[in-house]
Amino acid sequence: MRPDSRDDIHKYYFSCVKWLLYVSVAVVLLDGIFGLDIFLNGSDRLSFVYRSAFLIKVLLVIFSIYFFSKIPKNLSLLFLILALGAKFLLGVYSGGLFKSLVGHLYFYSFIILGYIAGWQLARADLTKLKFNVKFLKVAIWLTLAVCIIYFIAYQSGLIVYFGMGLQTYILLACYLATRSSKLYAVILFLTIILTGKRSSFLIYLGQLFGPRIFAGRFSLKGIIIGFLTFSLFLYFSYQVGLMARFQGVIDLVLGFDKDDMDKGRQLFYLATGGRTEETFAYFIDQSHSLSVLLFGQLAGYSFVITDLAGNDYQHYYFHISPLNLIFHFGIPMGVLLIFHQFRLLVWALRYVARERNILCFLYIGFYLSSLFGAIVVIDISFWVLYFYCHFLKQFDSKTKRSGSLNRNGVMTLNNR
Repeated sequence: MRPDSRDDIHKYYFSCVKWLLYVSVAVVLLDGIFGLDIFLNGSDRLSFVYRSAFLIKVLLVIFSIYFFSKIPKNLSLLFLILALGAKFLLGVYSGGLFKSLVGHLYFYSFIILGYIAGWQLARADLTKLKFNVKFLKVAIWLTLAVCIIYFIAYQSGLIVYFGMGLQTYILLACYLATRSSKLYAVILFLTIILTGKRSSFLIYLGQLFGPRIFAGRFSLKGIIIGFLTFSLFLYFSYQVGLMARFQGVIDLVLGFDKDDMDKGRQLFYLATGGRTEETFAYFIDQSHSLSVLLFGQLAGYSFVITDLAGNDYQHYYFHISPLNLIFHFGIPMGVLLIFHQFRLLVWALRYVARERNILCFLYIGFYLSSLFGAIVVIDISFWVLYFYCHFLKQFDSKTKRSGSLNRNGVMTLNNR
């Protein structure tokens, strides 16, 4: 099967996809403004605006599905709908918490809608999609301004915590697809070191160097330039204090004692910002039935987490995204999904080395982000990009075997 480049796709379909990209870029800036308000005023008054952006993404995906006017008619989609629908209904019947039920239903809808939207994107003629690079440049400059304000506030003592997380990997993915100017790669690096977020730094390195490494494109000149660039990154990161944020990881490596699990658990907590406490709370502190281990929890299930202050609260998802797959679908299916997503990452890293596909660049960023945050349960974009790469990889393999690479699934960007 070849990608469908039909001429009868409604023009609004491409408008929806374009605005999905624009909203994703805008979310980075909203994230920074929302973060500043929390750090400076201790208020989450802007959370409604921030959360609304993710809801708008869902609506744009729904509208794009409608305007494409064709959905996959296969057993995989039918199985997804039946399996996830059954998990939700059984969760309601078993008395799951309302907040957890809503959160899990939201997550299930991501998977189903993402499957359909990804299938459609892989069949659309994306040369008709025009992305305004000027909008991207403005967003990058504004994000830098927010990061400078945050860093100055931190240095002056107005903010005591150095580590504001932004989805800068979205901006970097769009930049890598456009290659408008190397200046913006430097600006994006500044936005990362000025916020002091370890995960953002690691994701940046993965997005920047990953394609060349996995594509096997090595040369003496490239190795030297790469080494010097990486050294400069480390130097400037050290100067602003970003490297100090890895102290917890160093303490964990040097101080871990397998005979003192209480101390080890606390070291893990400090090294990961509390992320591993979710793992301990669910997988260690609780016992699970065989059916849960095989098929996962029903919708509405939540578990108790205790923070360092001794406060207990209910939790229904993991910040380390791959664990959500095991939580919902059990160990066998969860591990298979984790492995498949990783294989798609490797494929995407190799693919973007030869094709500047913005959606594949975005999948790389979203995947790397999922290792540090709960992106799979809060942003439908992850699932759209995941299934898009899944179907595009199938097409790419078939066209390679036929000896003629069809490029309809590759986005071309119009610099306006």
